Amino acid sequence: MRFFHCECRAHAGRTFSPLTQLLTERTSPELFYLETKFASLMSYGLTVNLLQEIPPIGNTINTATVRNKVHHVGRRIDKELGEEQIYFID
Repeated sequence: MRFFHCECRAHAGRTFSPLTQLLTERTSPELFYLETKFASLMSYGLTVNLLQEIPPIGNTINTATVRNKVHHVGRRIDKELGEEQIYFID
């Protein structure tokens, strides 16, 4: 949903969407989960082929998008792990 800015003040754009600040991802959480789950188990190309067959999402998905999402999840998980601590066995 998009809203128009009031013309009484200057704005960078003509319209805005308040949901963009709340929902930073441009895809549904369910589709994001399926893309990353399947891509972690098989190739990106097979994941795209499978997801074009099952849910009715159209032809908007491609291998580069799936790869980028998997890498995004990987970086987020690495940040959650925190600093690596080195232990030596005596």
